Amino acid sequence: MSLRLALAALLLAGAASAAAAEPLGRLFYTAQERQALVAARQRGEPVEALSPTGSGEAATPRLISLAGIVERGSRPPLAWINGTAVEDGASLHGLRVRIAPPGIRLQPPLGPAHTLAVGQTLDLDSGRILDRLPPGSLAVEPRR
Repeated sequence: MSLRLALAALLLAGAASAAAAEPLGRLFYTAQERQALVAARQRGEPVEALSPTGSGEAATPRLISLAGIVERGSRPPLAWINGTAVEDGASLHGLRVRIAPPGIRLQPPLGPAHTLAVGQTLDLDSGRILDRLPPGSLAVEPRR
C-alpha cells in the first residue's frame, strides 16, 4: 500500500515540476484588450483571437473553413466556421454569414460574396476556395 502511495507522490511531483518549467505568461496585455474581449462577447462575436499588438481589434484569420452545418428544427441553423458555431446572419470577422444548406455565403462589406460548401476553405488573401480533398481522390463504389 505504501509503495503505491510513494509511486503516486513521485508521479505528481514529476508532473508539477514539468508544469512549472513552462510559465504561462500574461493572458491579456492591456486594459484595451480586456475591453475588446468584453465588447466582442456582448456583440456575440467569436473572441478566440485578439491582436498581439495591443490594439484591441480582433485578428482577421486568413483562412475561413466550413466544417459543417447543423439544422436544429424550429431554431435557426448553425454553421461551424473555424471551429466556432455561427448563427445565420451573424457577422464573422467583417463578413456577413448566410447559411443555406448545404453551404454558406460570406458577404464582405465591399466586393463579391463567396459561397462555401461543407469541407471547403476560403483563402482571404487570394479569394481562392480550397477543398480538403483534391478532385478525384475519393471513389465510391455502387451498391450491389
